[in-house]
Amino acid sequence: MERALSAESDIGETTINYAAKTVYLPPSTQNKAQKIIEKIEPGVMLVPADKPNSNMGKVKYRIEGEFCPGCAAKMKRVLSARADIGETTINYATKTIFLPPGKVNEAEKIMNEIESGIKLVPILIKKVKENDEPEKKYLIFSFFSR
Repeated sequence: MERALSAESDIGETTINYAAKTVYLPPSTQNKAQKIIEKIEPGVMLVPADKPNSNMGKVKYRIEGEFCPGCAAKMKRVLSARADIGETTINYATKTIFLPPGKVNEAEKIMNEIESGIKLVPILIKKVKENDEPEKKYLIFSFFSR
């Protein structure tokens, strides 16, 4: 699903969190994304999530280097405890992290204290026009009929 959604120029790079059943999409692309998902997984629906996107205003980075899920959890705890960085999201499955602008060097240093060899590389997301809507979080639900 991620690959199919990301291939669409108006949707851009997409990451699905399968554990939390969530995906971030520009609201104007919800119907198109629903059709793509329905072709791949019939019965799966996109439903707008109630809570706001906690990653708004943050930059997405790919985490390069070897580390385990336990280290990822520790990195998240240590970074989130820093007042100047705030709540941080690390997705171990996709090896991505969201950070406030200008905090990448500091975060990378902290992460390397936990597990050496970590490098943060910005993920280039398509440029949006000034009037484009910000991404919105959607819940992914599966419905099965008997």
